[in-house]
Amino acid sequence: MSSLADAFRYTKCKYATANKFDYYFQLNCLQHIVVNCSTDGCSFYTCVKGHREMDGMIVKDVIRGTCV
Repeated sequence: MSSLADAFRYTKCKYATANKFDYYFQLNCLQHIVVNCSTDGCSFYTCVKGHREMDGMIVKDVIRGTCV
């Protein structure tokens, strides 16, 4: 599962670079990753969780922010 978590982190970095916005990880472990926009007032949010039965990760929630 760690390679999937690493792939998600890398993809989020590439997305932020392409769209010119800063973000931070609210939670950042193998089982649960939560990403928020660094801009005050922006509602950008992504939450993914590890899923052992599927041996993968599931996107739980995505909110497109005002600056993205």
